[in-house]
Amino acid sequence: MILQRIWPFLVILALGMVQLAVYYPQLPETMSVHFNKDGLANGWSSREVYFSIQIGLLVVLTGIAAIAPLWGLKPGMKFRLPNREYWLAEERKEATMAWIENSYRKLFLLSMILMLLVSEQVLRANLSQPVRLDSTLFLVALGIYFLIIAAWLIRLFRRFRRP
Repeated sequence: MILQRIWPFLVILALGMVQLAVYYPQLPETMSVHFNKDGLANGWSSREVYFSIQIGLLVVLTGIAAIAPLWGLKPGMKFRLPNREYWLAEERKEATMAWIENSYRKLFLLSMILMLLVSEQVLRANLSQPVRLDSTLFLVALGIYFLIIAAWLIRLFRRFRRP
């Protein structure tokens, strides 16, 4: 059951590892890792530190995705939900919690995909001369991410309004 829930995260983990393995030998020892609004580097790190952080993030986020559903919601646990009493009534609680878990899993997956896209942009920027982040692609990806979050919030409030 756990594997069924986390396989998309394992795919993202694998893609991230492949991404890092492909780029690692091509990159300079000192990498640009932070960029200003114009895409110009203004922060640097060693290649090893950057890759260690990326690998650590991928592994930790995949681990969180794997164990978070096991935590479940405990009685008395506080979280915000429109019309909470109605949707957490015994006859609707199971379906409500399944919808919430599924939605959060999708948002978490979307966040990991964004992380891979940003990493790809940083890695590509470090291969270019001069080093420059394509701000347009980054902003488009970020804009799409926030549009999806906004759509999800609208869906959340529509889903949990009182019938």
